[in-house]
Amino acid sequence: GGMTEDISNLDLIRKLLNILGKDQKEALEYVKDRPGHDRRYAVDWSKAEKELGYKPEHSLNEYLEKTVNWYKENDEWCEQILTGKHFKEWSKKQYNK
Repeated sequence: GGMTEDISNLDLIRKLLNILGKDQKEALEYVKDRPGHDRRYAVDWSKAEKELGYKPEHSLNEYLEKTVNWYKENDEWCEQILTGKHFKEWSKKQYNK
Protein backbone atom coordinates (compact mmCIF):
# COMPACT_ATOMS: atom_id res chain seq x y z
CA GLY A 1 0.00 0.00 0.00
CA GLY A 2 2.65 2.57 -0.87
CA MET A 3 1.12 4.15 -3.94
CA THR A 4 0.53 7.84 -3.57
CA GLU A 5 -1.28 8.23 -6.88
CA ASP A 6 -3.79 6.28 -8.95
CA ILE A 7 -2.35 5.02 -12.18
CA SER A 8 -3.80 2.97 -15.03
CA ASN A 9 -2.25 -0.35 -15.97
CA LEU A 10 -1.22 1.10 -19.32
CA ASP A 11 0.47 4.10 -17.70
CA LEU A 12 2.35 1.76 -15.35
CA ILE A 13 3.58 -0.30 -18.30
CA ARG A 14 4.70 2.88 -20.03
CA LYS A 15 6.68 3.89 -16.94
CA LEU A 16 8.34 0.46 -16.83
CA LEU A 17 9.23 0.58 -20.51
CA ASN A 18 10.72 4.04 -20.03
CA ILE A 19 12.86 2.82 -17.12
CA LEU A 20 14.01 -0.15 -19.19
CA GLY A 21 14.80 2.10 -22.15
CA LYS A 22 12.38 0.24 -24.42
CA ASP A 23 10.49 1.80 -27.31
CA GLN A 24 6.80 1.84 -26.43
CA LYS A 25 5.63 1.48 -30.03
CA GLU A 26 7.69 -1.68 -30.47
CA ALA A 27 7.19 -3.18 -27.01
CA LEU A 28 3.47 -2.60 -26.43
CA GLU A 29 1.10 -5.21 -27.73
CA TYR A 30 -2.57 -4.50 -27.30
CA VAL A 31 -4.86 -7.46 -26.74
CA LYS A 32 -8.61 -7.78 -26.45
CA ASP A 33 -9.83 -7.21 -22.89
CA ARG A 34 -11.13 -10.26 -21.13
CA PRO A 35 -14.44 -10.08 -19.22
CA GLY A 36 -13.91 -8.43 -15.86
CA HIS A 37 -10.51 -7.06 -16.91
CA ASP A 38 -9.10 -4.48 -14.49
CA ARG A 39 -8.06 -1.24 -16.12
CA ARG A 40 -6.29 0.02 -13.02
CA TYR A 41 -5.50 -0.90 -9.46
CA ALA A 42 -5.72 1.57 -6.61
CA VAL A 43 -4.54 1.19 -3.05
CA ASP A 44 -6.48 2.91 -0.29
CA TRP A 45 -4.11 3.17 2.64
CA SER A 46 -6.31 5.63 4.60
CA LYS A 47 -7.28 2.95 7.16
CA ALA A 48 -3.62 2.11 7.76
CA GLU A 49 -2.89 5.80 8.19
CA LYS A 50 -5.80 6.28 10.57
CA GLU A 51 -5.20 3.17 12.70
CA LEU A 52 -1.43 2.72 12.45
CA GLY A 53 -0.10 6.13 11.48
CA TYR A 54 1.19 4.65 8.20
CA LYS A 55 1.83 6.96 5.31
CA PRO A 56 3.85 6.19 2.15
CA GLU A 57 7.29 7.74 2.35
CA HIS A 58 8.22 7.42 -1.32
CA SER A 59 6.62 8.07 -4.67
CA LEU A 60 5.77 5.39 -7.19
CA ASN A 61 8.24 6.80 -9.72
CA GLU A 62 11.15 6.77 -7.28
CA TYR A 63 10.65 3.23 -6.04
CA LEU A 64 9.51 1.73 -9.32
CA GLU A 65 12.90 2.60 -10.77
CA LYS A 66 14.70 1.26 -7.67
CA THR A 67 12.72 -1.98 -7.91
CA VAL A 68 13.49 -2.44 -11.60
CA ASN A 69 17.17 -1.76 -10.97
CA TRP A 70 17.25 -4.31 -8.12
CA TYR A 71 15.92 -7.02 -10.43
CA LYS A 72 18.39 -6.04 -13.16
CA GLU A 73 21.27 -6.24 -10.66
CA ASN A 74 20.13 -9.61 -9.26
CA ASP A 75 19.52 -11.62 -12.39
CA GLU A 76 20.98 -14.80 -10.86
CA TRP A 77 18.42 -14.67 -8.04
CA CYS A 78 15.65 -14.05 -10.59
CA GLU A 79 16.74 -17.02 -12.69
CA GLN A 80 16.67 -19.29 -9.64
CA ILE A 81 13.13 -18.14 -8.86
CA LEU A 82 11.99 -18.67 -12.45
CA THR A 83 13.44 -22.18 -12.58
CA GLY A 84 11.97 -23.11 -9.21
CA LYS A 85 15.37 -23.85 -7.63
CA HIS A 86 14.65 -21.84 -4.46
CA PHE A 87 11.25 -23.45 -3.99
CA LYS A 88 12.65 -26.93 -4.51
CA GLU A 89 15.38 -26.30 -1.90
CA TRP A 90 12.86 -24.81 0.55
CA SER A 91 10.44 -27.68 0.02
CA LYS A 92 13.20 -30.23 0.59
CA LYS A 93 14.15 -28.58 3.89
CA GLN A 94 10.52 -28.31 5.04
CA TYR A 95 9.34 -31.77 4.04
CA ASN A 96 12.58 -33.77 3.90
CA LYS A 97 11.81 -34.80 0.33
